[in-house]
Amino acid sequence: MSKVTKRALEQSLKNLLLKKPLTKITIGDITEDCGINRMTFYYHFKDIYDLVEWACLEDARRALDEKKTYDTWQQGLLQIFAAVQENKPFILNVYRCVHREQVEKYLYSRGIHPVIIRYCLDNRLLFESADFHNAVFVGHDKDGKARYGALRSTVSSYKGELTGSDKRFSFFLEGKPNAEHIHVFESAIDALSYLTLLKLRGQEWRAANALSLSGIYQPRKDGSIRFPAALEQYLKDNPGVERIVLCLDNDRPGRAASAAIQKCLPQYEVIDNPPRRGKDYNDQLQLVKGISGRVKTRGGDAR
Repeated sequence: MSKVTKRALEQSLKNLLLKKPLTKITIGDITEDCGINRMTFYYHFKDIYDLVEWACLEDARRALDEKKTYDTWQQGLLQIFAAVQENKPFILNVYRCVHREQVEKYLYSRGIHPVIIRYCLDNRLLFESADFHNAVFVGHDKDGKARYGALRSTVSSYKGELTGSDKRFSFFLEGKPNAEHIHVFESAIDALSYLTLLKLRGQEWRAANALSLSGIYQPRKDGSIRFPAALEQYLKDNPGVERIVLCLDNDRPGRAASAAIQKCLPQYEVIDNPPRRGKDYNDQLQLVKGISGRVKTRGGDAR
């Protein structure tokens, strides 16, 4: 009887996964579809992910169906492939949800609004690497081809780039197409933090075009700077831009880079718009939201 109930719960989960993602399914949804109470669910599984694991193992076991000997393993393997194809909606849905949960939690802990996180995930601007659970912020060229990937660990301080990344096509979140203005940030997280601040103020965050430079170059001794490749490419691809809002960090490198970039762009209206509080816009966001932890400011550390 226990196996019958487990299989009924498995089928209810698969039914629901055809209608909505795993992250939107509750235990109440499953028990209602199955026609049992919540206590019966908890008698068999500790949570939804426990049910998912059991369902995957059961699919594999049923596919092998005693095809485990030297003479029959190839047939068993083919049956596993057939089972995967048959359960493709279930497997893809679970895979997508499992491999975005960590990055969603990480960005939410940094104060980024969940609506903005989901927008980036759903529009291929952000994903979670399956190997090290890094957040990968993706940049595309004007034809929509992925050309750049900035890595940010969700469990450590590691930062890096995907091999073969082209910094000319850094992370960019488009608001209004062919807009006359662009907001420029040192990192993707700073850009998402700024958009979250807009949303918290009741402003339309989707109206802002936000470009990450994926870091800045240190100015030379004479005050000149190697012009950021991402901004140079963006201005080349978008000749209608008139106003550039520099939202670089509130530290010495950020202030020097902002001043040097302004000197390179006399033909544009350039506005220097550093965060009002904290080192960068994520610091400001965390201070506004009262997220615990220390953030650096020009005058030292602040709560």
